[in-house]
This record gives sequence, C-alpha cells and structure tokens, in this order.
Amino acid sequence: MTIDMKSITHISSILLSALILLGLGTTSCIEELENQVPVSGQLVINGQFSNSEGLREITVQRINSITGSGTPIPVSARIFRDGTDPLDLLEIEPGRMRPPQGYIFEEGREYFVEIDAEGQVYRSKPQIVQPILRTDSISFEVRDERNDDRRPGEPILFRKIEFSAFVDLPDVNERPAYYRWVVDEAWLFIGLGQGNICYVEEDISNNGYQVASNTVPGAKVGLVGIPVLDQSLDFSFEHQHYINVYLHSVDASTFDYYEKNLRLVGIDGTIYDEIPGEIESNIVNVDRPEERVSGWVEFFQSDTLRLNLKGIEINAPIPQQCNVPPGATPPNRCLDCGGTYGQSSRIKPFYWED
Repeated sequence: MTIDMKSITHISSILLSALILLGLGTTSCIEELENQVPVSGQLVINGQFSNSEGLREITVQRINSITGSGTPIPVSARIFRDGTDPLDLLEIEPGRMRPPQGYIFEEGREYFVEIDAEGQVYRSKPQIVQPILRTDSISFEVRDERNDDRRPGEPILFRKIEFSAFVDLPDVNERPAYYRWVVDEAWLFIGLGQGNICYVEEDISNNGYQVASNTVPGAKVGLVGIPVLDQSLDFSFEHQHYINVYLHSVDASTFDYYEKNLRLVGIDGTIYDEIPGEIESNIVNVDRPEERVSGWVEFFQSDTLRLNLKGIEINAPIPQQCNVPPGATPPNRCLDCGGTYGQSSRIKPFYWED
C-alpha cells in the first residue's frame, strides 16, 4: 500500500491544531469557541447575542502566544438591525461589551455588529434571527465504564452520567433546522456544621456544546435524543443538581462553523478520516479583508429547559460530599464551603426549588 505523504502532513497539522485547541481557556461567562490555531498577535472576536441573560455579550482580545492566552482589547462597538438603527454597546470591562438592558433581538430581522479596535473597523456578516426551537425534555442515564488508566488501588470501573436533550426534528423538506445546545449546572453542597450550605454554579464554559440538524445526511426525524452532557457521577449529585440546557436556534453558517470545530477536535486518528473544511470566521476587517480574524459572532433565539435532579432519584451509589473517615481531617469544602466555592455560592439561584 502506498501512502501519500502530503495527506499525512495535512492530517498531522490538523491533529496538532486539535491538541492546541484543547488548551484554549476562557476569560468570561461567554464560552470561547474552538477555532484554528491562532498566531501570535491575532485578533479573536467572540460574540453571542440573544434575549437570554448571560448570552448577550461580545469579547475582543489579542492572542499573545500559541497557548491561547490573550490580552483584552479596549474597543467600541455597535449593532445594526436590517442595516440601519445603529445601537452602541455598553462596556462591561475592557474587551467585553453588551447591549443595553431591555434591547430585544427580533425573529426574522437581520443583524450584524461593527467593532472599532486599534484604529481598525471589523464587521460580522449579517445574520437573520431564526424562529425559536424548543427542547421537549431532558433525560439521563447512568453507566459503568472501565478505568483502564487507573492507579494502584483505584477501582476498575467508574460511573458516568449522561444527559440527553430530546427535540422534534422536522423533515428537511418541511423546513431546514439548525440546533446548538450549551449547558450549565448548579448543585447543592451541604458541609459539616449548621448553616454550612452552598449553591455551586458552573457556567457554560465548563462544558462542551452539541449541534444537530435535519440537513445532515442520514439525520433522523421525529423525536430525537441528542447527548448534551457526559460526566462522572461524583459527589455533586448527592443532594440536588440542576442541569440547565439552552437550545440556540442558529442559521446554516453558524451550524457549519460549530460542527466543523467539533469534527476537528474529535479527529482521533486514521488517514482516511474526513478532513473538515477550512474553518473561517464570520468577522472581517472592513479596510483589510486579507487580515485573518478568529472567532464567531452569532445572533439567535434561545430556549431554556431545566432538569431538577435529586440524588435519591438516581438509581446508583453516589459518592458522599463529606464522608470523612474517623480520625481523618475533613476537606476544607466540608468545613467552609463558602471559602472554597466563593461567598456568592451562599446565594440560592433564582430558579431553585426546594
């Protein structure tokens, strides 16, 4: 068998890109998007604009190194609706901006954002806000997996819990539909001592995302379950745990961007794997279109569905939060959960139900 060395070189480059992507961090509650390897000094612009709190801001930074660390760039920015009605965004901090409170993104209207950064003007490609899509339900499944990398004394099996979102996927001949899910969590921690209770929240940057569309070859239609979160069954599930699933109704280009990123990160190995097409940003320098800009700006409608899961409802043993053997020193989180998770964890989330 003859192997094309150009193919091997191309795939090696893709795999290196994927490994570097996994090291990119986040700087705010808006999740950073996996992207092509940013070069030193490259501008990265990420924005999510919806009517949901926490999903309506834009971040701008200049990458300093191949590790993905960057410096926020002070900017000014404005949103245009149907090519007119410019609206100035408000600065949260250098490099982070958001629309004024109460500004509504309307279904069927076309939006783009224009950013002034370092004397240059950057503009996202116009997007039409798609009709809102709904998640019908959320389910979970507990399973055992082999711990092949275990250390001496560690168990052979470990438990994982997987959450799936169910949607009614229409036939593509009826209408094309493009979905993206992001997930955050909140869970109850009960430490030792009276009143030592915390509500620990993890935002969407702590979890991956998932996409689906009825335009993909072989896509199922009707009620379809999409895995949106897969993690270890740890002590955070002992008492009460919320899984908050946000469904973004996106357009074809946004779906293509996220889907390519997932495939790029998911490449695991053979020279026959499909190579994703070049992942392009939807942001351009107005005066210097040849400049390479990373990131994506999206405008969308969002649907929220929450699963309130109590530990007693999980038919499997769950590690205890503060199961301290006699004579052992309790972990700090058991003595002072507020000191471990931050004093804001003492505040119950607005959606919490006892």
